Amino acid sequence: MAWAEEAGPSDVPGDSVTVLVTGCSLGSLQPCGCSGGQLGGLERRASILQGVPVSRRLVLDTGHWVKQEAEQDAIKARILARAFQMLGYDVVCLADQDLRMAQNLGFLGEMAATGAVITQDATGADANVPQALEKSFAVNGRRISVRVTAANYKTLRIRLEGESQPDPNQTDGVDIYVVDKLEASSLDIPAGPSRRPVCIIGPADSDEPRLWSDPNANPLVFSIGRYGRHVVRLQISVDAVRASCRFQFAVQAVSEDLPGQADLAALYKDYQQIVADSGLLDRHPRVPLPKDLEYVGSQACRRCHLYEADKAVAQKHAQAYASLEKAGAHLDPECVVCHVVGLDYESGFVSIRETPQLADVGCEICHGPGSEHVRTEGKARTCAPKRTCLDCHTPEQSRDYAGHEQEFLEKTRHWKELRKASGVKP
Repeated sequence: MAWAEEAGPSDVPGDSVTVLVTGCSLGSLQPCGCSGGQLGGLERRASILQGVPVSRRLVLDTGHWVKQEAEQDAIKARILARAFQMLGYDVVCLADQDLRMAQNLGFLGEMAATGAVITQDATGADANVPQALEKSFAVNGRRISVRVTAANYKTLRIRLEGESQPDPNQTDGVDIYVVDKLEASSLDIPAGPSRRPVCIIGPADSDEPRLWSDPNANPLVFSIGRYGRHVVRLQISVDAVRASCRFQFAVQAVSEDLPGQADLAALYKDYQQIVADSGLLDRHPRVPLPKDLEYVGSQACRRCHLYEADKAVAQKHAQAYASLEKAGAHLDPECVVCHVVGLDYESGFVSIRETPQLADVGCEICHGPGSEHVRTEGKARTCAPKRTCLDCHTPEQSRDYAGHEQEFLEKTRHWKELRKASGVKP
């Protein structure tokens, strides 16, 4: 089965076991919802995982929970740890940063108590965290095992290349290795007829999962995608006649048409409440604007730019802050920054109570702070800092923007003359 082929939740033959693989969430708990067609979300992921009976599945996350170790990332790490337990993960691999955060935040022991945690750290800052876990299944009248091991890539190569004779104590099944990196030489590791089928999983090198090896190769090698947008389905088929197992690789998108799960939706609401209670927005770091400039708000532009102002106020950008309030994200600085003017700067947006004139996507987001332009009645041109469309219309937040820039620009057109998507009038 080619890697690009979509596998549905009903594709679970009776003579197989399915390994469902996620990873590299990088702090993405739920799509922002600013545009249609967005992929990902913990509550949607549930429907894919639960589409396979517990008795015939192994659920694995390969780690890399968040991007950094800042305060908001720590909140996300706690939420992800709870989500993995609620989603019934069998194995959670902790990358170095994940392990460090779990230790520092004090929830490593709780997760390790479930027996679901492994780490690539061979020295192990915590001796209770193993490097491998195994789950067995009854398939076609045989007992097979799926063993997941967290490994350093260099050590794995030495181990696999050195295996030439079968282990007489080894059970039927497959070996899955989660490694800290992948190289082109991953495809050169000899398989050997006596060894159990091997799968090697590396960290993300693109937003979508990528199959590095031939779909029928042993070892099967792939990298996981970013932001929880896809679930990899490894179907392990058992051939009773040949007494062997083999992998089939497929990818399923976590699409917006999948049903959500109520308890995971509630977990995300908990996250929003924790972020709000933590006061992250109030403490968001701000830097001075150059040349003593200040933000003045779109109303100050209206006096001279009446046509443009009337057109802009009728468009969706003018309701950007209201959409945040509707989604409960109006106190989350990661979301607010694209829905207000100048959050990253002094004199920029602080709160809807203190700076209501800077709510929404106003003139100064694209044209720059307007204090000097207004003071000189237009003689001084506006200048940086200016945000471009791509600052907010990223692949994560606006999946359909790339390749349709001119169409998006027309939706926000509030000027009379024609203009290319790359041009912003000063």
